[in-house]
Amino acid sequence: MPETWDVECDVLPGLEGLLARELRRTFRGRAGRLADSGRASLRFTFEGFLGDLLGLRIAQAAYVGLTFSGRRPNALLGHQNLNDLLERIKTVRGLHPPGTFESFRFGAGAQQQNHAEQHRAADLDNTRQ
Repeated sequence: MPETWDVECDVLPGLEGLLARELRRTFRGRAGRLADSGRASLRFTFEGFLGDLLGLRIAQAAYVGLTFSGRRPNALLGHQNLNDLLERIKTVRGLHPPGTFESFRFGAGAQQQNHAEQHRAADLDNTRQ
């Protein structure tokens, strides 16, 4: 069974309609209901191989969204949630040649920033190819 992803694609302002048509034409039912975020991007669920999104021509960038239960930023500091995040990072990195990504940004509230940075430093190696 294909995996389902929450995706948001950035597009140049005014090209949202073209991107919507490209998604419907290219993925024929694998891209769920398209929602205009109001920020020159479209959100949707995508069913299938994540690498298929790399062939989009109108989108400038595609982001995988994750939802965690709990309050921010503490929800990301839990072991299981952090492992889920790291697995998604590995998945995305695996779609690109080694060395494409050398870093990533991990944001958390001011109180938790040091703890988050420790997690990032300790676990970044776990996402290497």
